[in-house]
Amino acid sequence: MGLFDIFKKKKEVNPATNANSGVTISPQAIVVMARAHQPENIYIDQQGQHLNPLVSEAVDKIMQYDGIMSLSMALMLNDPQTMQQKMRNADVDTLLIFFKFLAVKASETQNNQSIGMVQQFLISVLQEKLNTQTAKKQENLLFWAPSIYDGDPLTLSAPDYEIHVFPDAGQMINNGVKIQTDSALPAGYNFAQKGSGRVLHLRTIRNPQLNQEMVPLFTDPNLLLQIFTPNTRISIVDYQTARRFCLQDKNICSGIVINPGRDNRIISINQLEQEG
Repeated sequence: MGLFDIFKKKKEVNPATNANSGVTISPQAIVVMARAHQPENIYIDQQGQHLNPLVSEAVDKIMQYDGIMSLSMALMLNDPQTMQQKMRNADVDTLLIFFKFLAVKASETQNNQSIGMVQQFLISVLQEKLNTQTAKKQENLLFWAPSIYDGDPLTLSAPDYEIHVFPDAGQMINNGVKIQTDSALPAGYNFAQKGSGRVLHLRTIRNPQLNQEMVPLFTDPNLLLQIFTPNTRISIVDYQTARRFCLQDKNICSGIVINPGRDNRIISINQLEQEG
């Protein structure tokens, strides 16, 4: 199996098009991240003969390349499986610099098919790593969420100005964890003074593209009210409670979506399971 074959095979299962992969970082976002990443220029000379030391270091971690032979030829001479494994083992900074290197080299040559194949695989690796980073950062965070008590109608007859708190989230608040919030709640909202004695549940929202129900979590309470209307119970929930809620009924819930209608950051059931 040659370089083209192994990278084509991976391209066919690109997680960016797999609804169950949990991928939320788009290829376009990776391009932007790579462009903004240091160093600004991959070369240290105007003639483009000598790579920046940071670029050389990143390239050396992925493949054998002496900077003289064409990159397309270098890719053909490197073992593709070894390159793939090195990409999986590399850190995100190295991969972003390598992506920038590939992009510049692709623009310098007309025969860039092999470079394109490697870029596609590299994008899938970066997507997986970036999503894992995002999930780990969220594990100990608190979010705003629409909620419902047993016996409640989906839409209340009037706004509920009490903020309800899930038990684990309440414990985190008592331990000093603060909820992340992009904006303040409208005037009039206060924490509920005592529980209702009923069981509090998270609500779901339908993802129109995937045609699946997901648990919505918000960093902006006003966005929550825009999506679900003011006649909605607002709660504070921790990430792990939302995760457990999804995993308990995978036939109904297909994952978590953070800030639907704005960021649309999706964490699929598969990814929630892998978080352990």
